[in-house]
Amino acid sequence: MKLKLIIFSVLFLCNKVNAQNFDNFKEKDPFSYSGNVTIGTSFYNAEGRENRRNPFAYYISASPTISIYEIDIPISFTYRDQQGSVSNPFQRFTINPSYKWIKLSVGNTSLDLSPYTLSGQYIKGAAIELTPENFRIKAAYGELENPLAQIDTLLEGPLLLPTYKRKAAAVSIGYGSMNNYIDLIFFKAKDDVKASDIPAINQNLIKPEENIVVGTSFAVSPINQLYIKANVGASAHTANQESASEFNYTDSNNSLGRLENAFTVNLSSKLQFAGNASINYKFKKIGIGFDYKRVDPLYKSLGTYYFQEDYQNFTMTLNFSALNNKVRFRGSAGIQENNLSKLRSSTRKRKIFNGNLTLMPSRTFTTSLRMANFTSDKTPVLNTLNDSIQFTQTTETYSITPVYSILGDNINSTFIAMVNYQKLVDLGLSFTEARLVDNYIANLSYSMYLKATKLAITTSLLGNRNMIAGNENSRLGATVTASKKFFDNKLSVSTNVGFTRNFINKIIDGNTITGNIGLRYNVKRTISIGFNTNILHRKSDIESYRELRGTAKVSYQFNSKK
Repeated sequence: MKLKLIIFSVLFLCNKVNAQNFDNFKEKDPFSYSGNVTIGTSFYNAEGRENRRNPFAYYISASPTISIYEIDIPISFTYRDQQGSVSNPFQRFTINPSYKWIKLSVGNTSLDLSPYTLSGQYIKGAAIELTPENFRIKAAYGELENPLAQIDTLLEGPLLLPTYKRKAAAVSIGYGSMNNYIDLIFFKAKDDVKASDIPAINQNLIKPEENIVVGTSFAVSPINQLYIKANVGASAHTANQESASEFNYTDSNNSLGRLENAFTVNLSSKLQFAGNASINYKFKKIGIGFDYKRVDPLYKSLGTYYFQEDYQNFTMTLNFSALNNKVRFRGSAGIQENNLSKLRSSTRKRKIFNGNLTLMPSRTFTTSLRMANFTSDKTPVLNTLNDSIQFTQTTETYSITPVYSILGDNINSTFIAMVNYQKLVDLGLSFTEARLVDNYIANLSYSMYLKATKLAITTSLLGNRNMIAGNENSRLGATVTASKKFFDNKLSVSTNVGFTRNFINKIIDGNTITGNIGLRYNVKRTISIGFNTNILHRKSDIESYRELRGTAKVSYQFNSKK
């Protein structure tokens, strides 16, 4: 009875809804459906450590998608070990109907207004885009998704911190074509202290913020192949709404005081500016240009991710292709300077460069080189370092990747070598300032595919070393992977074996052995059977254990359309 109630309830819930254009509404199919159903089981066994999973489990999952006049309504459902769960209907819920130059979004919406105002962040709410003729108007309102607030160290482990509910509104008004336009942008976000679960929030690390940003983006092409572009943003940001409110306005910050009626102004408030401008000219296969970028100290917009701040760049850009595209280059070089407010004890000037060179002397040989000691990417990522996950941003990278292929009548072979160095910034909130991470990766692999037997084999030698907070962690190992198809490609078999020796501060920290076997058999075009098993054997002076896990499943795909 419990299972029936769960199945009945899920039919009224969806995690994402997409609507298409209604211009040809009468010509669309009124109703269709598609999706898949999977029934499976899993097993798990551990020796030398406590079980982290149930020894035996089973599950039923279904992902049907119902389409009504091409309005897609995906539904997901999972039943596992006598515990039912349905997808959160508002986790990823989106409706995007459009008619001519009117587009409406309800649910999880994303607007990319400019890099200094709203870019890359999702808003749970509603948005509208109007594009009559050369006009464009965009507006959005709802709850802004906070970036993950995370502590991550080897001692504490990963911990996601609850944050305040953040309300946001954005408006953009623009006019023009692709190469000649101007946009005026307004964005506001504020953490809702009253509506948030205050006891669950670590108020020593997470503070209620508020932000107003105004900006503009414009481009002009006065003559053919000459392009001038610019983005400018001004951000009034309060780092803590509950900070002391006494504020003495002077001539230098009087502009911030004028916002007091519409914005929380206190001792944690700052008004900062950021922007970039470029001029580029292209002729034939060569392009040259000049870029200028400036970000004031402590500049921040809650509509974007992490910002590198307190710097200005003067760079020249160059891109070209030669020898029938056998040589391609794209890069920039210039000078970077910090201490824009002259409050630091010293000012640093350095030469910066960012270049990508691709060499293709023949159809069978390609080499890619990447060199960069600065980055314009404002989006941090989660990287696995030292068996833990760090919230990091890449600031420097140097890599070379030659690829050599041999194409034969019966055998195809590929040799790939890769050497990569990265300097990362650990953005974990458990530190008073960001930590630097040096990460070295090397990989050498050989792949072979036998056409007659449909056998593929790949062998790899790999090495990894990262240095963080005075600790050095290294890994050296090798892997062998093989896959083959049988019975007119109905049966696929794959296997993988790996060995890694681990080092901590150049002292051996044991070995890790991994293994995998996978089978997949297509009974029919719509029915498949799969089996997968993995083994992990870890041996060190601190801990030695073995884990065995596997899954078996049957999947059925259905579609009302032929």
